[in-house]
Amino acid sequence: MFKNIVSSLPFSPALIGQFNLYIKKTRREESIRRLGLVFTLLALSLQFITILHTPEPANVKHPNDFIEGININSSDVTDDFLKLYDINHNNLRDILDFAGITRQEITASHYGSWQQKDKLIWGLVPLAGIEQGEIPINVTNNHGEVVRKTFVRPYIHYQHNNKSTAKDRGLIGDSRKAGWFAITQYGGNLVTKKGLEKITSLNNDITLSKTVVNTSQGLVDASSVVARANDQIRYTITIKNDGSDVSTVQIQDNLYDVLEYSTLMDRGGGTLNNDSGYLIWPDTTLEPGDKQARTFVVKIDNPIYATARGISEPASYDCIMTNVFGNATNVSVACPPQKLVEKVTSSFSKTNLTKNIIFASVLFVIVTFLYIRIHQLNKELHIIRKNMIGK
Repeated sequence: MFKNIVSSLPFSPALIGQFNLYIKKTRREESIRRLGLVFTLLALSLQFITILHTPEPANVKHPNDFIEGININSSDVTDDFLKLYDINHNNLRDILDFAGITRQEITASHYGSWQQKDKLIWGLVPLAGIEQGEIPINVTNNHGEVVRKTFVRPYIHYQHNNKSTAKDRGLIGDSRKAGWFAITQYGGNLVTKKGLEKITSLNNDITLSKTVVNTSQGLVDASSVVARANDQIRYTITIKNDGSDVSTVQIQDNLYDVLEYSTLMDRGGGTLNNDSGYLIWPDTTLEPGDKQARTFVVKIDNPIYATARGISEPASYDCIMTNVFGNATNVSVACPPQKLVEKVTSSFSKTNLTKNIIFASVLFVIVTFLYIRIHQLNKELHIIRKNMIGK
């Protein structure tokens, strides 16, 4: 259009009206592209500031972690992991020995990624429940003594987007006894493909169960409604001796996930460990067939904060209060709108730093080229109008 108007002006001065309209159009387009260039520069500046000053995640550790707050982001961090292994931090060495993984096999591991599908992940607290295949186990040392209670569950528990191709990262190795294994980047938890053959489950004669009621919404099953700020939730846990012998049991329930969105109002005679989140009652002796119950009450926080999801434990701050005592109960919480945005964006494909920089640079070059081109065209139009039209 530009060439047609300019080439026809000497022969058809009547085209001056179209020429002036074209000048106005290029001015508007130049303003829009200048604005686009400014916003692109601001976006690039923000991205580089984020790269240079990476914010510390709000929730980088969880009681489920083998190692609180660890970030295994390369093979170089293996030494840090081994130092904690050597001092048996959180019974780390006991757990790995129990699983059949040696120090030499950890040393030979490498940093990489794996698909979560068909994998088992080990943790220190119950998170899934028996319905999702979670197995509570007793870890024993070389002398046969029980040193730690752990929980093994299918990795599917962590696939919040229901993607069978979901991946995790960390150290990957191969064990003569356990086969393929991995250590998660955040939390340092063990991941295996097999190895449950040697696991000794906890006392099968004791049956654990739980019910949960929202007393603020008409005594309804709290799992069937969304809990609102200030709602009171009543949990009732039950233990029963289905065996033929007298059994002594320590009753304890991990409330860490529940207390992310609530405050314990009535402990029901138990004692809360603020660090681990366990509500613990004294040892109880049950005759065969005996059943006992404990009740405690929590109150939903007001306001309900939009704390970001956990780094080492994705189920942390996910707007669901999960509690496992035999069976799992899941109480949805009315989180702020920001959490919906977090849920949507978490389903996006993740790109690495190099790809982000390349994309941003290409975008900047394109926007700059378009602005320079329209700016040059606008200058040419003004020169033509001045020389040929005298304005």
